[in-house]
Amino acid sequence: MVNVGINLGFAALDDQLTDEQMYHGELDLAVLADRLGYDTVWIVEHHFSDYSLCPDNLLMLSHLAGRTSRIKLGTAAVIVPWNDPLRVAEKALMVDNISGGRLLLGLGRGLSRTEYEPFRVTLDETRDRFDEAAPMIFEAVETGVIEGAGPLYPQPRAELRPRPRESFIGRRFCVAGSPESVVMAAKLRAALMSFIVRPVPDLMPTFTKYRELYEAEWGETAPPISLAVNMYCHEDVEVARERQFEYVNRFFMSNIEHYEMARRQLRSHDTVGRPGTNPRPDRGNPRRPRRLRTEPVDLVRRHAVRAVPGQHRTVRPRGHAEGQQPERQASQRGRHDLTGGAHGLRRLGRRHHRCRQWRRAWAGTGVRSRGLPPLPAWLRTVLSGAECGDHRDGEDRHRDGQGQAHGG
Repeated sequence: MVNVGINLGFAALDDQLTDEQMYHGELDLAVLADRLGYDTVWIVEHHFSDYSLCPDNLLMLSHLAGRTSRIKLGTAAVIVPWNDPLRVAEKALMVDNISGGRLLLGLGRGLSRTEYEPFRVTLDETRDRFDEAAPMIFEAVETGVIEGAGPLYPQPRAELRPRPRESFIGRRFCVAGSPESVVMAAKLRAALMSFIVRPVPDLMPTFTKYRELYEAEWGETAPPISLAVNMYCHEDVEVARERQFEYVNRFFMSNIEHYEMARRQLRSHDTVGRPGTNPRPDRGNPRRPRRLRTEPVDLVRRHAVRAVPGQHRTVRPRGHAEGQQPERQASQRGRHDLTGGAHGLRRLGRRHHRCRQWRRAWAGTGVRSRGLPPLPAWLRTVLSGAECGDHRDGEDRHRDGQGQAHGG
């Protein structure tokens, strides 16, 4: 059994749309997904930039609880170090009660330095904050009582209202990629959420380790792993393939800019000296690369088409009608293509294809380009099915959408 959902990213990258228009477009997609039979709508949490305008995903889900009837409502994820655990638990219980038990509670740690700095939290303390607060939150939504004796979140015992309507076992999720996060996900009895940032074979040891840890901790089979996959769905195979390349590229580049991946992925490919020297210009190294630190952002600004992408397993509020330019179609409300969000350029990847780190990161996006690795076999299979979507009813329609797949 595979469950398929969409993830709303609330990106504000189209200059022709106001923030209000962007919000309405994304929320309307969630209502459409409910009607089309998708299993889950997931909502991110991000702050302070056009990359994503969703500072409170539980608030968004409470809105959708009143506009939808059956679709599950998931956080992907509540970033624990940016929130007070008591408030997270209270809001989660409220959303679960008003939605009739449809909440899937996903927790994460976050990675962006540009988001952490305004919260006055340093990246080196995020692990301790997550490891202390996440168990408090999951215990609170299970029992209706929250308390904590840790150094970061000392919490007097408090009874929460509303009370839990039912158990969250089976509805806990944890974003995890590092070995430490995988260990915590298993301890929390949470399903693992993972993004396809590297070739899938390279991710399998992490998945296997999680399953082993979970089964050893709880004496039961680990829940299915939730994978974030970007794809474009269209009745025409060639249209789907062409637009998937365009939008997934852009989405990949938006991640590079937001998470400052260029410093990590491209700094080792030294355009002045040999690969791997990793110069540090901020420490007076005279062998500073001439353009690598700013080139990805410059290329996006000069060449990327301004579209409204989503985040990870997302759909795009406006598609391209046949014969229309993206800029024109973006301003026309009411026409929807279920489109994988993206933001970037293949030419940058081609230019730096000799960098091993770049090749591995690019391969993880599922984007094919000259001189770069091909799609993984499993993703080719998924995309082949998605590109040929028809209009079947019921559960079969899930396979035609793009989104988050829960597979065992």
